[in-house]
Amino acid sequence: MNFELGFYDWLAFSSYGLIAISYSMRDIKWLRVITVVACFVDLVVYYFIRAGQPLWVQLGMNVLFIVINLYQLYVLWQDQQAEVFHGEQAWLYKHVFPLLSPGEFKRLLKLGSWRTLAPQQLVLHKDSVVEQLGFVVTGRLDALWGTTVLNSVPAGGLVGEISYLTGKTASAAVVAGLETRLFSLAHSALDKLKVDHPELHNKVLYILSRNLIEKLAKSNQQTADWATS
Repeated sequence: MNFELGFYDWLAFSSYGLIAISYSMRDIKWLRVITVVACFVDLVVYYFIRAGQPLWVQLGMNVLFIVINLYQLYVLWQDQQAEVFHGEQAWLYKHVFPLLSPGEFKRLLKLGSWRTLAPQQLVLHKDSVVEQLGFVVTGRLDALWGTTVLNSVPAGGLVGEISYLTGKTASAAVVAGLETRLFSLAHSALDKLKVDHPELHNKVLYILSRNLIEKLAKSNQQTADWATS
């Protein structure tokens, strides 16, 4: 059995090596770039490795992989392009969603809606099923136990993330403490985002989780202050 490797065998090894490197990339852009380079190397291999008889099936599939990855790179490039946001959108992007690219934030805006709440307008009933996330842009939301204000959610905060993350009902009633502008995202829209754009959904989950941790830390600090007062 002859194990001598020729030029095109080494090219094939190089292609597989590039693909292995691409799988180690955390940045999806570089994964796709390296995959495209590897597929171009494969085109040379599959055309010349068998004299006069190119491997047309393999050639065709690699062309398809190149086209798919180049298209996805174009989509990523579009998402990264600077987008000018104004007013409430600009504030929301800067203070709540800076982790997202401009294109991702624009996609998220299309899924949500804006509301203006009058002072003392009810947002959530205690023990009700929560169907939306609410991001406070201006004003304040108050969480109530009876008539007692348990805590307030200022501009930059949100409500409904615990229910989305855990599936539980509202643990307290929530009303607008002042006239409040709210950007809302339906849970069903986020579930659809999980299927259509999982990377964007993961970023939103990170933002929700971070907000929840900050709330828990604040609550623990309040409890400690009450215990020592």
